[in-house]
Amino acid sequence: MTRPRDGEPGVVPAELPEERHRNLLVTTILPAAAKATAQTSPVAVFVAGQPGAGKSTCADRVHHALAHRGGAVRIGSDHYKHVHPCYPALLAIDDRSAGLRTRPDTRRWQAEVEDYTRRHRLDAVIETALADPEEARATIGAYRRAGHRVELAVLAVPEALSSLAVLHRYLQQVQAAGAGRYVSAQNHDHCSRELPEVLRIIEAERLANLVTVIGTNGIRYLNRLTPNGSWSRPPRAAQAVVAERTRPWTVTEADGFRTTLGHVRDIAHNTPGPARRTAVAEDIRHSLRWAAPLLRRG
Repeated sequence: MTRPRDGEPGVVPAELPEERHRNLLVTTILPAAAKATAQTSPVAVFVAGQPGAGKSTCADRVHHALAHRGGAVRIGSDHYKHVHPCYPALLAIDDRSAGLRTRPDTRRWQAEVEDYTRRHRLDAVIETALADPEEARATIGAYRRAGHRVELAVLAVPEALSSLAVLHRYLQQVQAAGAGRYVSAQNHDHCSRELPEVLRIIEAERLANLVTVIGTNGIRYLNRLTPNGSWSRPPRAAQAVVAERTRPWTVTEADGFRTTLGHVRDIAHNTPGPARRTAVAEDIRHSLRWAAPLLRRG
């Protein structure tokens, strides 16, 4: 779910000329969407969570589950980065800003694909942080008005795990290819912080038909709109997310975090570039700050 956003301070966007942007949309991005089958009662599933929460893995499962209906369109701005002709060069220059610099085009492409799925009544699986209330209202509302049933699959993952996961993924990509998809701690924390508030708004305004909160051990909360327009249970999705994020870790969960942390430290030790190593070291400390209270109880 997206709408184009303003750039961030100090980052110069690598925005494509309009004709090039449109050409790539028509020749490269939309043909994949056109493979899905139009539906009488289409569904849009928003897979939500902060970076590193596991949205792609969950979206894979949802996408597979919708295959029997004729296929669904996978949507998310990260899917379009490699379509951007400047992205490889930007990665080579500075992989920590490459995503930001291509964001104007990738977010526009996402908005255009979303519009295509609504106009053609296609099932859609949308990966989103749900970090912007107005964006959530606009995008979910547009799907509802287009006749889609809207479902939310919300991943309730402790920030210590998700922040470490994005760092682990980045370092593995750097190790394999010399550059990777970097997510700043600031971006991660913003998305994590805003998600519960956006969920409160979605339930208060009854924007979705179904809200499911998924924790480490499965579904922690499920609520659906009844035919009379009320929720089947008191709306508490935000509380369910916070409770799952902050519950005491089991010994197994704490050991799992420490194991991943050890892997990250091993890779980070050989990461090339002093600026990159400095950023990675701070990101490790950031994950540990999130983990400290959970490890003490684990």
